[in-house]
Amino acid sequence: MLGLLAVIFFYGLYIVEPRTFYKLKNAVVSLLNGEVEKKENEPEVIYEEALVAVEPNGTLYKDILIKHQIAAKKHGVEVIENEPQLENFIATNKLLVIEDGIGYTLDDMTHSYPYAVASAKKILEKIGLSFYTFSGDSSSIVVTSLTRTEATQNNLRRSNRNATRKESTHTRGVSFDISYIRYNGVKDWNYSYTKTLEGILAAMQAAGEIYVIKERHQNCFHITVRD
Repeated sequence: MLGLLAVIFFYGLYIVEPRTFYKLKNAVVSLLNGEVEKKENEPEVIYEEALVAVEPNGTLYKDILIKHQIAAKKHGVEVIENEPQLENFIATNKLLVIEDGIGYTLDDMTHSYPYAVASAKKILEKIGLSFYTFSGDSSSIVVTSLTRTEATQNNLRRSNRNATRKESTHTRGVSFDISYIRYNGVKDWNYSYTKTLEGILAAMQAAGEIYVIKERHQNCFHITVRD
């Protein structure tokens, strides 16, 4: 490669006019330095790593709330005070829409919005794929809560005595709740499904991907992106 470029340089002095030669020279120098610019408006190609199902393994432990809050401040958006701020984060792609996917469906959400930061969306997709793979019958989990504004969190506090009075990680777009009494869109106290789900969360918890709290009053796992 370098030899070919050297030949072009040598003969270029005699074959092309000086102005054209120096344009060629600058292009070659940029190529050698790895500084060739992309064509104007050429979209950047991003290759995402394919999701791999996580096999259930280990014991699930409770991660205290402060761990969730520290992770939320690190990986989430600013605390979302109201809908206009929420809409701004959506418009600027800081929050992405969440829809039903492989191994998970969304519940009717009265106190949250179906959006999350990119890392939370990826974690949810990974949990869903894992449950779909290892449930034994391609079943799905149910997501009961996603992103909230401070306004919706305050409304929840009035109707739910277990809702935290401290800053909720749901208001930063990095947390979501998964029911452990609802599967495939219906209420189902299924021990086998719950054991599988707990095993998946335990494996991801041990790998440093998530923090988890099992909320017994709400019958759900509260999950926050850790990494």
